[in-house]
Amino acid sequence: MFTRLLVGLDGSPRADAAFEQAVQLGKRFGSTIIVAYVREPHGHETDGPAMLDRARERVLAAGLNVEVTALTGEADVELA
Repeated sequence: MFTRLLVGLDGSPRADAAFEQAVQLGKRFGSTIIVAYVREPHGHETDGPAMLDRARERVLAAGLNVEVTALTGEADVELA
């Protein structure tokens, strides 16, 4: 049913919960998980790359295919 699932990470508890839900759905349907991090254009440097690395490892450990992407812009626009 779901072949690809997109989930955005920002380090918040809600994003972490959404990520875990995506992994569970992915396991159920054999989906590819697309993990995105969006950095604001003038935002502070964060641990976005490290978050993406951890997410990639978690998805691979679940036996799923994963794509990661780091974007710059407004999250609501970039992830739409």
